[in-house]
Amino acid sequence: MIPIVYSILIIFISNLQIEAQTLCSGNNVTSKYVIEYCDQQGGYLIHRCCRGPDNETFIAVDLMDSNLTKIPDFTEHENFDLVVIDLRSNPELEPSHDNDFLALKDLDVLVLPNHFDCPGGQHVWKWINKTDDPIGNLCGHQKDFCSNSTDICTEPNSYCDTNGPTHFL
Repeated sequence: MIPIVYSILIIFISNLQIEAQTLCSGNNVTSKYVIEYCDQQGGYLIHRCCRGPDNETFIAVDLMDSNLTKIPDFTEHENFDLVVIDLRSNPELEPSHDNDFLALKDLDVLVLPNHFDCPGGQHVWKWINKTDDPIGNLCGHQKDFCSNSTDICTEPNSYCDTNGPTHFL
């Protein structure tokens, strides 16, 4: 019985490590936004990511200095329910405008390189500020996109559901 429990535990840990290796591997977190949020939530840091107190969900990620050229597709990661993302210090990062930040319904703090505007601007974010050390754009508190958009379905019995900055279902 004990060997079975150990086998299951090893498989579970291996799966978590594989998932973490995709975006979380590399340097340790340096973003004060990710560190502070993780601490406030009672989570713990794994390389570039913060795993929430439920021990299953990643709630924040520090992708600074990752040499990114495009926004990662966060929909590829089942256990990512990100609230804080820091993407500063990626000088080649360019927005695609199509699927950037798709499905990030709970995204509340987005920190972008200085050349990258907050997606949707003031229509999507309650506040937008500049950061320093490193320089960037801080997008805060995602608004209800459905109540601020004129591009929604008007069919009877339909409803709008926010699906990340500038996205809806």
